[in-house]
Amino acid sequence: LWRARLVLSGLPGDPQNYFMSAQGDPLNWNYAATDTGTQAISGNTALAGLTGDFINCLIPFTEDEMIFGCDHTIWRMAGDRAMGGDLHLVTAKIGMAWGRPFAKDDKGQIYFMSNQAGIYKMSVGAVPIRISQQIERRLEDLDLGLYIVRLAWSMKFQGLRVFITPKDVSKTAENYFWEARTGAWQPEFFAKRGMNPFAVHEFDGDLAADRSLLIGGRDGHLRFEDPSA
Repeated sequence: LWRARLVLSGLPGDPQNYFMSAQGDPLNWNYAATDTGTQAISGNTALAGLTGDFINCLIPFTEDEMIFGCDHTIWRMAGDRAMGGDLHLVTAKIGMAWGRPFAKDDKGQIYFMSNQAGIYKMSVGAVPIRISQQIERRLEDLDLGLYIVRLAWSMKFQGLRVFITPKDVSKTAENYFWEARTGAWQPEFFAKRGMNPFAVHEFDGDLAADRSLLIGGRDGHLRFEDPSA
């Protein structure tokens, strides 16, 4: 969701394309509508065209910027494409893992897993910075086609959670936590394989007990993180 538009990508036969609904209307996908600046638009109907690389993930960075994490490149969309926005290449050396391999901290920085299984941090207008040097040997042989990667920022613990769930239920997952104040990494494991997450969300309710990380496990259960458990 970006600029009141629903943004999609990932068609098997058109992996470089993206599709944006009309502003404020997620059911309106009429690309032939009168040019009003709010109409639906796609990569192959926009003036600047496509990214030229397979799109693996979409990140709503700021109100004015969206990040396209591609197979081996990263692109930044500056401004709404229907109102003259344009695509800019951030880096031609780093891509992103597929799905939702990213998180955003309280300073607006994003963290993501790259196409080569490294963890990076990126600020607005800057190039990505690698932060996973301490665990490179643990990650270097990771086959991203066999895992589901999810990242979440923890306000409570001031750090980044990296969940690496194997698609094969018989395999044990090794997850990681990065402590932002010290830059230290530590591995984490769940007690049961079915608890490995397919989805995560940092919930920020009003009550202290409601401010917690929600974890959607592969076993169909929705759990929350309790430091006292």
